[in-house]
Amino acid sequence: MTNFENLTINQLINSFNNSQLAKAFSSSVFTENTGNKLPKPIYDLHLQNFLDNHSKAQEATPKTIIVVPPTSNITTDIYNNLLAIQLLNNVIFVETLAEIYRNNPNGWDIGVPQEASDYIISFSNAKLRVITNQLQDIISFNQGIASNIDQSLTSREVHNLLLDKVFGSFGFPPSTMNQLDNILTNIANKFSSLNLQFKTESDTLDFLVVIYYFEPILGIDLALPYMNFSYIRINQKSWKELVRIGKVGVSIERLNFQMSYFSQKGLMNLQKIKTNSEGLNTTISIRLGNKVKAILEEIQPSIIEEGKSDKHL
Repeated sequence: MTNFENLTINQLINSFNNSQLAKAFSSSVFTENTGNKLPKPIYDLHLQNFLDNHSKAQEATPKTIIVVPPTSNITTDIYNNLLAIQLLNNVIFVETLAEIYRNNPNGWDIGVPQEASDYIISFSNAKLRVITNQLQDIISFNQGIASNIDQSLTSREVHNLLLDKVFGSFGFPPSTMNQLDNILTNIANKFSSLNLQFKTESDTLDFLVVIYYFEPILGIDLALPYMNFSYIRINQKSWKELVRIGKVGVSIERLNFQMSYFSQKGLMNLQKIKTNSEGLNTTISIRLGNKVKAILEEIQPSIIEEGKSDKHL
């Protein structure tokens, strides 16, 4: 069997169009010798491991964010794109889940601080690989922006720096930035509550923030869908100092904050997702088995309507 984890979404779609996925979905038996390019179910124990971890720390892996226009501005085209984005988000998550448990079949217990940090880092790096290696047919990425930070900052200045790096380039109005600020605060608080520990002194806290949004085209009634991801790697000592300062509440104390950052923006061609939604939903069902509903409910993105509060699709 061809290794499903190495297939691009385009190959996935072709597999379904050749009736291979449809045939597999009707069968309860999946073997290595079928000769078809079929997805393999993720083991139940791995799916349960994810659900157990998720119940302990829902923000241990930051949720995807979708910023949508005000309801009055949502056209049929934008609505259909939102549905496609939600499906794409599910596919990315499922493939990320398959990869992390392939690399660590024993799973994690994020109640253990060292395993919690390894889970966050493993999930973020796997999700980044899925996005950058398997979505070439869906997203046209630009060259991206990379930077290194090494500054003496207060904890508030660190927060503002992260907010600007992750969300500052989109031109969102203040009401939307306030909502994104709350999301960033929740991520930091959850990481802090996990009392993260690291395997080696050189380990960094790596996490990925993915945001979908729409850019209107001036002069015509059209808004194009984009994905932007921000990959953040915070120095271990910097993170520990942030946590310590946060616990003692000394907001004016400064720390040497070190961080590397990479961001990339891509215009999405969602037509393949829309056209082949049946095949992709079949793939998700095969992967997740009888836990598909429970898991998809847990991973729904944070939806921000410009100027209004968070909600889910």
